[in-house]
Amino acid sequence: MLLDQGDLDVWETVLHLARMQELGSECRVTAYRLLKVLGKTDTGKNRKILDKHISRLKATALQIKVGRFSYEGSFINEVYRAQDERSERIYVIRLNPKLHVLFNGDQYTNVNWSIRQALHGKPLAQWVHGFYSTHARSYDYKVETLHQLCGSRASSLSDFKKDLRRSLEAVVRASTAEGQPFSYLLEGNLVKVKTSPSASQLRHLAKKR
Repeated sequence: MLLDQGDLDVWETVLHLARMQELGSECRVTAYRLLKVLGKTDTGKNRKILDKHISRLKATALQIKVGRFSYEGSFINEVYRAQDERSERIYVIRLNPKLHVLFNGDQYTNVNWSIRQALHGKPLAQWVHGFYSTHARSYDYKVETLHQLCGSRASSLSDFKKDLRRSLEAVVRASTAEGQPFSYLLEGNLVKVKTSPSASQLRHLAKKR
């Protein structure tokens, strides 16, 4: 089973809501609150989609390597579902405490949530935004390299290049609206991107001087 950007939206929302708790503790949250943070209305259809994403995050195992550490397992350790007296769907979610190695020091990147939400329904644009958000200083990439990294199912590089250009344009618009300039140049088969480093990324770059 391959996870997608919709799964990532839900995962990041759970992380956000559980951020003040110790990893491994129970995080109790209603479907209404999860959907609200996701920018979605509380409808039966959206609840079913949310339920599907949570099940996928529980069932899918993956391997992540960060520096000297690696983690293999699911994003959600266990999840309980219940209904309160008002028939409100409640989730009791427990994250694997071993995930803490992925969030030590400078091992993670803060992603602008407003920009990501503005790109909803455009999975490649969301991937592009998240990918370049991890770069304190952007590098030039070949189109085929980005094609491999993002896991695109485009049947040809020419089709992917068209999708990539549209996605880059979407990120430009969404980032500019949030006051975080993002620009790109597509020269033949080479993609050049210029981003606005975060405060922590600027400090990281200063240390390397």
